[in-house]
Amino acid sequence: MAENGDQTARYLVTVMMCDLVDSTASVAQSDPEEMFDWIAGYNFVCTDAVRRFGGSLARMTGDGVVAYFGYPRSVEKSGSAAVLAAVQILNELRARPMPRGKAAAVRVGIATGWAVIGQLNVGLPGQEAFAVGDALNLANRLQQAAQPNQILIADETRQLTRGLQLNPIEGLQLKGFEGVRRAWLVDATPGRRGDGIEVPESAPFVGRGQMLELLLEVAKRVEGGPGAAVEIVGDPGMGKTRLVREFCATISREQVSPIIVFENEEHGANVAFACLSRFVRAQLPAHLTHGAPATSQAAAEWLSVQSGLVAGDLPVLTAAIGLGAAPLSPQILQQRSVDMFTRWLRGLCTDRRAVVVVEDAQWLDPSSLSVMNAVAKGLPDAQLLLVFTARPGWRGLESAQATRINLERLDDVSASELARWYLGEAGTDGAVVRTVVATAEGVPLFVEELAKAASLATPETQPVERYHVPGPVQESILAQIDRLTTDRRLVQIAAAIGVEFPVRLVAAVAGRPQLDVLHELAPLVGGGILEQTNPATFRFRHLLVHTSVLASELPRQLVRHNQSILAKLDELDGDALQNRPHVRAKYLFGAADYRAGIDRLLQASLLRFQASQFEEAIGYLNEAKAKLGLIADEQTRFELELRIQAQLGAAWIQLKNFAAPEVAAAYDRAQQLSTLIGKSASEEEFTALWGVWSNRLVGGQVRKGVELGRALTSIAQTVNTRHLAVLANAAGIVTETIAGDLTNVRRHVDFLNRNADPADVHQAITYAIDPKSLSLLYAAHASWLRGDYEYSCERAAEALAHVEASPYEFVKPYVMIFAAVLPLYAGPSAHARELLDRAVATADQFNIAYWQIIGRVWQNVAKLRERNDAEALNLLDNLVHMYRASGATFFLSYQAALSGLKLVEAGEHERGLKNVEVALDLAEADTERFTVPEVYRMCACAYAQAKMPDAGKAALLLNKGFALAQAQGANAWTVASALTAKQHGIELAGMAVDAGYLSALLDRVAANGMSRNHPFFVEAAASLEKR
Repeated sequence: MAENGDQTARYLVTVMMCDLVDSTASVAQSDPEEMFDWIAGYNFVCTDAVRRFGGSLARMTGDGVVAYFGYPRSVEKSGSAAVLAAVQILNELRARPMPRGKAAAVRVGIATGWAVIGQLNVGLPGQEAFAVGDALNLANRLQQAAQPNQILIADETRQLTRGLQLNPIEGLQLKGFEGVRRAWLVDATPGRRGDGIEVPESAPFVGRGQMLELLLEVAKRVEGGPGAAVEIVGDPGMGKTRLVREFCATISREQVSPIIVFENEEHGANVAFACLSRFVRAQLPAHLTHGAPATSQAAAEWLSVQSGLVAGDLPVLTAAIGLGAAPLSPQILQQRSVDMFTRWLRGLCTDRRAVVVVEDAQWLDPSSLSVMNAVAKGLPDAQLLLVFTARPGWRGLESAQATRINLERLDDVSASELARWYLGEAGTDGAVVRTVVATAEGVPLFVEELAKAASLATPETQPVERYHVPGPVQESILAQIDRLTTDRRLVQIAAAIGVEFPVRLVAAVAGRPQLDVLHELAPLVGGGILEQTNPATFRFRHLLVHTSVLASELPRQLVRHNQSILAKLDELDGDALQNRPHVRAKYLFGAADYRAGIDRLLQASLLRFQASQFEEAIGYLNEAKAKLGLIADEQTRFELELRIQAQLGAAWIQLKNFAAPEVAAAYDRAQQLSTLIGKSASEEEFTALWGVWSNRLVGGQVRKGVELGRALTSIAQTVNTRHLAVLANAAGIVTETIAGDLTNVRRHVDFLNRNADPADVHQAITYAIDPKSLSLLYAAHASWLRGDYEYSCERAAEALAHVEASPYEFVKPYVMIFAAVLPLYAGPSAHARELLDRAVATADQFNIAYWQIIGRVWQNVAKLRERNDAEALNLLDNLVHMYRASGATFFLSYQAALSGLKLVEAGEHERGLKNVEVALDLAEADTERFTVPEVYRMCACAYAQAKMPDAGKAALLLNKGFALAQAQGANAWTVASALTAKQHGIELAGMAVDAGYLSALLDRVAANGMSRNHPFFVEAAASLEKR
C-alpha cells in the first residue's frame, strides 16, 4: 500500500450515494446518442445539487453518484445539506423524463460517520480521493434498500438534520451489518420543509428568561411603530434558535402577527438571495401534475396575494428564486430584486405589527443582506421587528441601531434541569447529571446532546463511550474551525499538546514562526474555539472542542505529533520536565510508548507520595492501571501491575488506614502477581507480603500477622539484602510486641543499630513507614511493658529524633502519636499533649485520615488522664466508634475499655458498660495481645465501680489479666493489676492483696528487670508508704 503522509486525513462526513434505477435496461432500449445526452443532463443535475448545498463530488459513473458533505472541509448540518441535495435531484428528475418518455427514478442512501480520505497514489493525474469508513458502506446498503425515488438516511444522519419530514423504517437487515437497523425515509414532496415557525420543544426553557422578556418588551414597543431591530449573538450551540422559537411561539399565542423566519446555511452564503429564495419556494404550491416542482405559474399565484408586490414583479421574482430568467442585465436584475423583496417585507406591516427573523445572519449572502439593510432603513415608519441571530464577529446592520442580546453559558442549576429532562429515567442518577453538566460547561447544545447519548447508555457502557462527543457537536466544532483557519493541522498539534498550550511549542512542532502561528490562531479566539490566557498561551474554550479536534486526527498522525512534542519539549523545557513526569507520560502514551508512559506515571505517583499528596498519587496509579491493557506482553504487564499495586497499597494506607479494604485488595493482588511472574522469594514478593502483613495485623488478625511476619524474615534471609533484613527485623519486633512476646526487644534494637542506614530513606515510600523509627517505637513500648523504663524513654526519644530528620511529613504523625502513648499508659503528661497536638496538625495539613482519627482519639485520652472532662469523654466515645467503623482494630480494645471506664466514673453506667462489652469482645478476638491485660483491668474497674450485682465478674477479669501479664513478662500490667485488686479488695489467684503481697510482688518484678522509677512501680511503692 502506498504511503500518503499528511495528504490523508480523518473527516466526519455525510456520504450520499445516488443510483439511477434500471439504467442498464434504459440504455439497451434507447438510442445511444439520446441516452448520452440525457445522462449528461442527469450528471449536471446531480453536480448542481451537490455543489449548491456545499458538497463535493467523489465519484460519478454515469448512472451512479457518490458525494461527500464535510470533505475537503467540515460543514455544519451536513445531514440536512445532503438530504436537500438528494431532494433537489429527485424533484429535478421528475421534470426530465428519459428517452422514449420513461419516467426517471433514483435510489438514494445517506449515512454519516468518520472516514479516512486521501489519495492512494500521489502523483497520478485526475485520480479521485479514496475513502474508507463505515459511513460509505452504510450509505451503499441504504441506497440498495431504497425503493425507486426514495431517500433513506441513517440514524446518525438524522441527528444532523433539521426542518425535514422524516418517517422511521424499522427492522432493516443490511448486508455486512449485524442485527437489524433503523433508517429514516425522507418525504421528498416539493416544498415539504418547515416554514421556520415551530412549536417550542417540550424540553424546559431554562436560563434565558430575561432575554425572552427583553424580546417581548421590544416587540410590544413596535406595535404602532416605530420598528426596531434586535441582534441575538452567541457562540454555536448557545441556544439562539431556541430563544427565537420560544419568542415566536409566545407572540403567536398573544396576538396574530405575521412571523417570517429566514434560515441561512453555510452553503448559501455566496448564493444570491439564498434565504429569501428558499423561503418563497417553500411557500409555492406544487404543480398539479405528477408532483412536479413549482413553476412560474405557482409563483404568479403566490405573488397575487402578497401585499406590496404587483404583477410586474413576476419576471423578477421567478429569476430571483431560480424558476426562470428575466430579460434584464445582472445589475438591473439585482437592483429590482432588492427593491421587490424590500417592498414585500415592508408590506407585511402596513396595518399591523410583523416580525421577521433571520437565523444565522453570519451566513447572509450579500444580496439578502442588502434587502435587510433596505428594510431596516424604513423601520422608523414601520411596525416591524427585525430579529437576527448570529455568531460573534457578525458586523450587523449598516442602517439601524439594534438592541444586542449576548447569550452566555448556562449556570449549573439551569444546565442540570435541562440535562435531567433529556436524560429521562437516567436523570435520577445525580452522578450522571453532574458528569453531563461538568462536561458540557454550560453550552445548551452540549448539554442536550451529551444527555441524549448518556440516556441511551447501558450499565456496561464504558465512561469514555458513555460521554463521547455526539455527532452534531463534533460537526459544528470542526466546521467552525475549518471556517476560521486555513491550517487545521496547527489546531490538531495544539490539541495533542493539551487543553492549554504554549504558542512556542505549537510553532516548534509545526516548524513555523511563532508570528505565523499567532496569526492563524487569532480568528479561533473570536470564533469561540480558543481563548488566550496570556500573550504566550492559549486554551480550548470547551473540553468538547479539544476532544473533537483530537478525534479528527488519524492515529498515526497523532503518534507523530506526540513524538515531535516530546522532542521539542526536551529542547525547550527539558529541565522542568524532570519534576513533571506525568506531563511526559501523557505524550509517551500519545506516541504509543506505553511502558515508558506507565513508568513515568509511577514516578509521578512517588513524587506526590513524597509530598504527602496521596489522592493525587492514587490518581496517577489508577491512570497507570487503566493503561495496562495497552501492554501486549503479559510478563511485562504483570511486572508493571505489581509495582502499581504495591504503591497503591502504600498510598491507601495513608489516605485511609492499614486495615482498609483498598489496602487489602492492592497487596493481595500484588502477592498474586509476584507468584504469577515467578518472583517468589524476591524483593517484589517481600513488598507485597509486607502490605498483606500490615493489613492483617492492624485489622486484628494477630495469628495471621505472626505467620506473615515469619514469612517476611524467611524471604529477607533468602534475598540477603541489608534493607530487607532491616524491614524484616522491624516486622519482627512489631509482630512480637502486638502478640505479647516482649522478650526479644534488645536483640531487635541491637540488630537495627548494626544494620540500619540513615541514608536509606526510600523505604518510607515503598512500605508506607520508616522502619527504624517503627522498630524503636515498638521497642519503647515493649520495654515499657516489661518495666525497663529508662531504656523505653531512650528508644522513644531516639525514634522522635530520627523522624524529625525525615524528609517525608507523612511518617511523622504515627511516630509522635505512639511516642505520646507511652506516658499516657500511666497518667497525665504535658509532653504527650504537645506531641499529639503536633501529630494532629500534621495529619490535618496533609489530610491523612487514619492519623487524624487516631491522633484525636489519643488527644481525648490525654485530656481524660488529667480530669474527667465531659466534652473529651463524648468525643472519645464517638471517635472510638468511628475508628471501629474504619475496620482497624489496633489499640481499639484499649481505647474502648478506657472510654467505658471513664463513662462509668462519670456516672453514665449504661453507655460505659456498652463500651466495656465492645472492649472485651475485641480482647477475646485476639486483635492485639500486648494491651489485653490492661483491658481486662480497666473493664474490671468499670464493673466494680458500677457495683454490678455479679461481683465475681470484676474479680474474674482482673485475675485473667493478671495471669496473662505474668505470662507475657509485662511487669507494668502485673503491678497495675495488683494495685487495682488491692484498691477493690479483690483476691488474685486466691490470695488477698495486702501490703505484704504487694511488697513481695515489687521485689519480684524488680528482680525481673523492672525499673524502680517506672510510674507503676513508683505508684505501688507509694501506696505501701501511705500504709
